[in-house]
Amino acid sequence: MTFFIDTHCHLDAAEFDADRDAEYARAVTGGVGIQIVPAVSRDNFAAVAAACARYSGCLPAWGLHPMYIHVHRPEHLADLRVQIKVQRPVAVGEIGLDLFVKDLNYATQEFFYVEQLKIAKDHDLPVLLHCRRANDELLKHLRKIGVRGGIAHAFNGSPQQA
Repeated sequence: MTFFIDTHCHLDAAEFDADRDAEYARAVTGGVGIQIVPAVSRDNFAAVAAACARYSGCLPAWGLHPMYIHVHRPEHLADLRVQIKVQRPVAVGEIGLDLFVKDLNYATQEFFYVEQLKIAKDHDLPVLLHCRRANDELLKHLRKIGVRGGIAHAFNGSPQQA
């Protein structure tokens, strides 16, 4: 059987509250057999878990997104480790760096990104990367920490960087 895998589907998001079942059904009808639902903060772990429990083709990824650094706290990294043990994900994500949005503190993004790469390495998991205008910075840490693999979205780098 051949099917598509959507490696980045925020089916848990509030925007889908009114028609989540229909959205999932459309994807399945369109040939999407697996949808990876990445977390963006500790506060949405439960929503991701609920979507993955409700839809057989959905699998979780646990992570702390760089655009939500205003809500992340260092102790959320321990919560992420616990969540990985409670329900093993297919990846750590959505994680990364975003230099497109100007009011996001880079040092804080970098801290959470590096720590999550370490968590992915510790659990031998790939990563789902968010990368906007931060290709060299993102790659520097990937080379240093050496995770199992993964995917990148919002990527605007060169073929060599990819």
